[in-house]
Amino acid sequence: MRSLLISGLIALTACGSLDNAPLQRGVVRGSLSRASADGFVSLFGDSSTRVGLGSDGAFELANVPLGPLELLAVANDEEALRVPLQVEAGTVLELGVLTGLPGSFIELELENPQRLSLSAGVVTVDGVPYVEQTDGDGDVDVGPLPSGCYQLTVTVLGVGAVTQSACASEGEHAPVVVRLPGVDGSPGREGCLKTGCQAQLVCRSNGSCAP
Repeated sequence: MRSLLISGLIALTACGSLDNAPLQRGVVRGSLSRASADGFVSLFGDSSTRVGLGSDGAFELANVPLGPLELLAVANDEEALRVPLQVEAGTVLELGVLTGLPGSFIELELENPQRLSLSAGVVTVDGVPYVEQTDGDGDVDVGPLPSGCYQLTVTVLGVGAVTQSACASEGEHAPVVVRLPGVDGSPGREGCLKTGCQAQLVCRSNGSCAP
C-alpha cells in the first residue's frame, strides 16, 4: 500500500503540483484595429499586467486569473475600450479583432496658491498603467481611458499626495481641479525648498513663493 501512495505522489508531482495551480489560470488573445505603437492592454484593476501590441495590433495576456474580469484596451492616443472577460482554467480565450471607442480624458489642473514650480508632479490612476508628469504649471491630461470614474493620485515632491475621484464620458475632456495641501517648511511639506518657484518668484524660508 505504501508503495502505491508513493507512486501516486510522484505522478502528481510530475504534473506540476498537488493542487495543479498552473492550470488555475488562462490566456487571453486578440488584436486591436487602428493600433499604434503606444497601444497596450491590461487587466482592469491590475496595472502590472500591461502588455504592448504587435505591429498588427495583436496581443496575448498569459496567466490570467479565473472568473469575470475586464480587459482594458488602449488602441492609440484617442481610443480605449473595456471588455468583459470570463476566463476558464487552462483555456485560451480568443477575442478576435476589437475596435476602440472614443476615449475619455481627465484634464487635471493643480490649484497652487503657493505658486510652486510643479514640473515634478506625478499623476497615477488606480488600477490603470498610466504615470503622467505635470508641466510647470501643474496641468496634465490623463487618457485615453474608457468612459467611467477613476481614482487618481497626484504626488508632488515637497507637498505630498492628494487623491481625487474623477469621471468622464466617452469622448469627453473633463476638467478637474485638485487643490494641493499647504506648505510650511516642515519635513514632507518643504514646498519651494524642494520644488522651486514659478518664474520671477523667490522662495521663502517657509516653503512658499513670493514676488
